[in-house]
Amino acid sequence: MAKLELVQKRPDLEEMKAMHDVDGLMEVLRTHEEEGNRAALTLARLGTEALDPLIDALKSKNEAVQWKAAMAIGEMGSPAVETLISTIRSSERRVQLPALWALEQIGDELAVDFFIGILDHKSDYCRQLAAASLLKIGNERGEMAARKRLSQESESFRGIVAEMIEGS
Repeated sequence: MAKLELVQKRPDLEEMKAMHDVDGLMEVLRTHEEEGNRAALTLARLGTEALDPLIDALKSKNEAVQWKAAMAIGEMGSPAVETLISTIRSSERRVQLPALWALEQIGDELAVDFFIGILDHKSDYCRQLAAASLLKIGNERGEMAARKRLSQESESFRGIVAEMIEGS
């Protein structure tokens, strides 16, 4: 008689979501290329219970993990805004860029004052994200600040901002 081997099957992403298995989903995000993107979106649907682990992943030295975490956080919406702002303020540049991108994806009025401050950042990319975000959010004060900044920038800079707005 053949020996029966028991192979423990990892639950699929929807089962992990149903079980609120944040740790399991985070493991998939960190270790699986293709399935990691789906795990990120599944984590986003879990909401704030996944926010702290995703912020930790955003601080990872692995760039692919960082951007998967940013994608998930960007899908969470308003509940992630304050945590993202705090993370951007207290982190190094390699963390700030994906965090700013996630904040831009959320596009919440809670971030208007923060984005106005970023309009003076030394990085073109950060200023571009801030301007695009402010124009998308539609807050009058934010739009005025973004338009003022854009008037001081190059044609190329303004074109990139327009592409960011169009692509969102």
